[in-house]
Amino acid sequence: MSHTPPRNILVVGCGSAGEATLMHMMEELRTQSGTGGTAPRPSFRFVSIDQPPFAEVGPTDLPSVANGGGRYVSIGTKQSYRVFDAGLSIKLGERKALGEIATWAPRAPRTVILMTAPSCHHSTEPRGGC
Repeated sequence: MSHTPPRNILVVGCGSAGEATLMHMMEELRTQSGTGGTAPRPSFRFVSIDQPPFAEVGPTDLPSVANGGGRYVSIGTKQSYRVFDAGLSIKLGERKALGEIATWAPRAPRTVILMTAPSCHHSTEPRGGC
């Protein structure tokens, strides 16, 4: 009988709910494989993608994805909208494509304030409030 090597499996979670799902999956795999507190099966790779610049702490009973053997990828920025708008306008101006944003870009970028939503992990609201 031939032995089929395990396939590599990439599991990606997006946002706070995706990260929480990954944490629970990782814990379940650790429990099933009997590895205790170490990383889950080596054929699995876990990646959490979210807005905050740094990985957040998970629920108290589970390690975060990054602390549990996975990876955290931030797609957020601390850059102000004004700086983002200036850079985008320069790039589009160089390509003579400012018309691409003319109908929807704010007229006064310095007045735009970006708010980030609180993490569901840290929210004091009931789960449905996230």
